[in-house]
Amino acid sequence: SDYIHTHFMLLREDYVEPIRDGIRDYLAGRQAPKDLHVYKDTRVCGLISARDGLVYRIQLAKAYVRGIHWESSRRLMYGSLVCLSNDDFASIIWAVVYRRDEDMLGVNHQIDIELAGTSAYDDRLRPGTSFVMLENIQIYFEAYRHVLTALKAM
Repeated sequence: SDYIHTHFMLLREDYVEPIRDGIRDYLAGRQAPKDLHVYKDTRVCGLISARDGLVYRIQLAKAYVRGIHWESSRRLMYGSLVCLSNDDFASIIWAVVYRRDEDMLGVNHQIDIELAGTSAYDDRLRPGTSFVMLENIQIYFEAYRHVLTALKAM
């Protein structure tokens, strides 16, 4: 039991630490674009009832999606962990990219996200609310997600 808990916490720290460092660098104004993608003025534009639960449709500001070749980009891939905040990261909402459709991104600048670890509604993600969203591309959360879920169930 202690071994499983320790293993869980080590894996969790493995993907949380780069994002924590990215938040610290972002707040200090020195983030590296190769490690951290920042999407300011990201807005919740709707809620969708999906097979897996509640999904949030968010719209990215045009400046952050223009010129990116989404067909080959590793940005905002399915399963990528993102964090959103509207209070300079005093509080964080953890989410995972649920769907990235290149056509939807190209025309409407939208992706779908789901809350990490729950399918419940979060009142902070009301449609129209604006956030800063960060994505650290050093890690791919989906690779950790299933192992963490299995360890948590033990």
